[in-house]
Amino acid sequence: MNDEGALIAFTLLSQMVIGTTLVYVLVYFLSMEDIAQLPSGFSLKTPEFLLLLGLLLAIVLSFLHLGQPSNAVNALNNLKTSWISREIFTVTLFSVSLLMLFVARWLGAGKSLLTASFVLAATAGLLLLVTMIRLYMIPAVITWNNWLTPAHFTLATLVSGFTLVLVFALVYNIEFARIKPMLLVLIILLLFEVAHAGIQYGHLNAMDLSYGNPFISEGIFKSLTYTRIAVTGLAIVFLVLFTLHEKAQTRGTLLILSISFIYIEMVVGRFVFFATCARSGI
Repeated sequence: MNDEGALIAFTLLSQMVIGTTLVYVLVYFLSMEDIAQLPSGFSLKTPEFLLLLGLLLAIVLSFLHLGQPSNAVNALNNLKTSWISREIFTVTLFSVSLLMLFVARWLGAGKSLLTASFVLAATAGLLLLVTMIRLYMIPAVITWNNWLTPAHFTLATLVSGFTLVLVFALVYNIEFARIKPMLLVLIILLLFEVAHAGIQYGHLNAMDLSYGNPFISEGIFKSLTYTRIAVTGLAIVFLVLFTLHEKAQTRGTLLILSISFIYIEMVVGRFVFFATCARSGI
């Protein structure tokens, strides 16, 4: 691994796309009329076009941690036993499904075909999330091979998905009443993020890692955990204030602050995840 930052960027961006796709599909089934009013085709206001661009960027960034990017295609040779091969396959499947959704909406496909495209995109996204979780639950990495890893990746996917929908709400100037349920769900998810950070800190400090991880043993882990909890708390406070304020201008500022703190928390949380890597045995 040449650049840990590339892995942070790839995992966060791809999970953000997965989460947003899942919320997008949910909105489609709750209100197909609203989805029909959204732009389609090659526009920076077209949801599936932006999702495709985000996933493409994530894929490009993933190549930065490879020693020889030209050999990446060989990873598909071991789908039966290798989770990294399965991750590459599901990334490809997810990309194709988003492209199909883009084309279906762009060409004005009928309801049945459009619904199938949304379902396929959601299914492919979930498969990608599962393969990413399994890829990092490595028996030799005792700090990752536990339930905290799937919890972290799943929370990051859902939080980033709902947060990006809030970004779309700002861009489209959507009424507060329409996004209020999403705000409540996001606040609950952020509370779980706070709990996860605390449990992770307690769990790793209870382990015997004296042989190996200065990030944990020298106190950096503690300070970043506190930072993560504080930033998440601020995001929750701003979201609550957003729901209470009535002035549109004040609400916009509070929403921007909330979104900013959420993304900071996600980057810190993912950095902590990779930095806590501690191997045991071979």
